[in-house]
Amino acid sequence: MEKVKTVNYASPQTTITVTGAELATVLGGTSAIQPGTIYTFYNRITTKSGKTYDVNNTGNNSGSGLVTGFYYHSAFSFSAYVVCPFVAPIAGTYIVLQDDWADWKKNDLVQVTDGPGPNQVNLSQVYPNPAYGTVVKPLIVYVDPATGTASIPKTNFGNYGSGYNMTAVGTGAKNASGYVAGYVFSCTGYITLTMELKADGPGGNGYDAGPTKLILQKQ
Repeated sequence: MEKVKTVNYASPQTTITVTGAELATVLGGTSAIQPGTIYTFYNRITTKSGKTYDVNNTGNNSGSGLVTGFYYHSAFSFSAYVVCPFVAPIAGTYIVLQDDWADWKKNDLVQVTDGPGPNQVNLSQVYPNPAYGTVVKPLIVYVDPATGTASIPKTNFGNYGSGYNMTAVGTGAKNASGYVAGYVFSCTGYITLTMELKADGPGGNGYDAGPTKLILQKQ
């Protein structure tokens, strides 16, 4: 683990940032930074008395959630992707690395298709799994060609029966294409999306699965 930089505490609004140039300096040059790669940064707090606090010595205090809980909003680590431009085609067979919705198990193989428009990815063969539900509308991911940032507008993608008529929408900031959901990196064949899945399609029972992560890797 290498030290990237020191940030002096100035106020409760102190912001910790890392530039690509700073990361490259630590790793030995720009050639060491690979597009589509995720980097995790760990923060160490040093007090005026010289005491240090980080993920190694600051636990959850018997369930208090100091590190992982949402009450404290602690920032002992954060992750960032090195983005890469999106260049189609990206269709093919993908392995499931994570599916919080549990339509698929880890290591299952699924099919991702291109389009229907430019800079779009079609997940209608992923959600819903045909063993559990039927497609209402194709689940289309809109991709920023410059960065690979993925957005999903609210879409009634699948009906699983018994009132589970599901919609999906990105959980991030709103933009012209929908709501930011993650990234689609054609340079590495990596798709990571976080969507809110809710049964609020016609006749839906209102069930809300909350933020649901799907991660796929092209084979």
